[in-house]
Amino acid sequence: MKTLYLLAVCICISSTVFCANTDTGNDNNLIGVVRDAITKKPLQDVTIFAKSNAFSTEQKLTTDENGQFIIPLATVGMYTLRFEKDNYIIVEKKNFGFKKNAGKLIIELTEEEETNEDHHTWLFKFDFI
Repeated sequence: MKTLYLLAVCICISSTVFCANTDTGNDNNLIGVVRDAITKKPLQDVTIFAKSNAFSTEQKLTTDENGQFIIPLATVGMYTLRFEKDNYIIVEKKNFGFKKNAGKLIIELTEEEETNEDHHTWLFKFDFI
């Protein structure tokens, strides 16, 4: 059990989000890529949910064949972002602050192991660059 707990901590730490300055072409778009945390290969068909904390609307989209996504966010503010793919640990970030020209996100998902524990509450670590 201790080994499983340490594995969980390592997975939480290894799943990262980086934010860098890029020219997105549209100030209100959140642009990024989702990739495998180990292989660094892009992940296609990751389901992404983006929900504004101020409004009840939720957007749902999927990554393309290059793992890329564009979320058209109407307003600057706080959002909940959720990334889901079969056989991967769900990544959710509440109170994600979206700003115009925020840059590009790189989301890394870690494969889920066969256990009885619920990994879906783990949050990813993120850094802003």
